[in-house]
Amino acid sequence: MLPLQDIRTGVVTALARTTDAPETGVNLSGTLDQLGVDSLAFLRLKLILEKTFGVGLPDDFGDRLATGNDVVACVADALKSPVL
Repeated sequence: MLPLQDIRTGVVTALARTTDAPETGVNLSGTLDQLGVDSLAFLRLKLILEKTFGVGLPDDFGDRLATGNDVVACVADALKSPVL
């Protein structure tokens, strides 16, 4: 499994790409709404994360997450038992 810091870095990069924000502007403690992640952005984020980390994320991915840290935890869980 990747170190947690590498997962955080990958999630920050994915969130920045999804929202067109600079990586320095991504606060993992903030809510996804604050980061500008809407329903369409959730789909894009999911696809970017799956490609970046080589894992399958659950279909209800967007429904279970409130913050960037939740995304990190979800990816970490997926890396423990990859679906792809």
